Amino acid sequence: MRFALPLLLPLLPACAGADNFRVAGYQQDEFTNNADILFVIDNSSSMGEENQALIDNLGVFIEELSASGASGSDGLVDAVDNYIEFSSQGTRFINFNIGVTSTDVAASYGALTGADPLVTFGEDDVVATFQANVEEAATLSGSGNEEGLEAVFMAMCRAVENPPEPCFDEIDQFTEADILSNEGLIRERGALIPVIVSDEGDVSRRRDSQLEGAPDDQPDEYEALYALFGKRMGWAVIGPTPGVCEGATPVPEWTADRYEYMVERTDGIWVDINTGAPDCGVTDFADALEQIGELVNRLLDSFPLQAVPDPDTIRVFVEGRVVERATGDGLGGWTNGWSYDATANAIVFHGSAVPGYGAQVEIYYLPVSGEPRDLPF
Repeated sequence: MRFALPLLLPLLPACAGADNFRVAGYQQDEFTNNADILFVIDNSSSMGEENQALIDNLGVFIEELSASGASGSDGLVDAVDNYIEFSSQGTRFINFNIGVTSTDVAASYGALTGADPLVTFGEDDVVATFQANVEEAATLSGSGNEEGLEAVFMAMCRAVENPPEPCFDEIDQFTEADILSNEGLIRERGALIPVIVSDEGDVSRRRDSQLEGAPDDQPDEYEALYALFGKRMGWAVIGPTPGVCEGATPVPEWTADRYEYMVERTDGIWVDINTGAPDCGVTDFADALEQIGELVNRLLDSFPLQAVPDPDTIRVFVEGRVVERATGDGLGGWTNGWSYDATANAIVFHGSAVPGYGAQVEIYYLPVSGEPRDLPF
């Protein structure tokens, strides 16, 4: 541990010991700017209009990622130029990888689509490659059994050298021949952001169905499977609201609740796929994708805590230096420093206080109870 506890002992009540302090961390011990993003596209026959709207607006998403920390961008080219400039200076940037698969697990079981299946920061024609991959995944020939949760798990299994044992369960087609077929999708450090785009809920195969008694709307089994990879996750869903603007086949509430569960557990975002009554049009995908870009930024600005802290005892260090607590600037923003987000139970960095790539971040605090709560990812 880098810092001596005597620095913090004055914060302790007389009856408490130094072991009551906790150091924040979740597998990794460095702040990272890696964002591994997985789009899971519903390619069933009902998604034609929605998928076209998605494809038409993908550039907005790339611009949101590329322009983070940059200024003065007149377009995507300028944004990428600024992105490179900022990264070369060692300041904050988002080093993104983006893969695309479909909800049709029976056909693809998590395989990434496209001739160049992994879109990476800094390569030529990022938007065009991303659009081509989404177009291939969105070809309307997929199963009407949308298995977004299983597709994410299978994509993760394909991305690592030593997949966990459940990857090989007979319930799926995954074999040793599929190992590293999605190589590069999951990097050693960083956040994984699944983005589900569907006008239906989830009916993934590992959960009880409505035919087996009470429908299972809390996919904790999938949450446990994702945890085997040791990745921080933030879920984004562009999905349906049951009972609103439905077609001939209503969306069972429990299927949508599965996605909402993952969003809530990871402090993610939910965007309705349609505009609601009375027009029931396709949602503004430009706005939806911008919100997802903001989610990626937020994940890379924040550091979840293992236990709920006494906020007055929080002390933050980056590369051995004290970082001061930020205050509101009166304009809806923050001064340089850190703040505590009680909703997400996380430390959020602002302005020039955002750690550079690979920086050592240590956060000390006195928990309000003697035991940590469950990890939020």
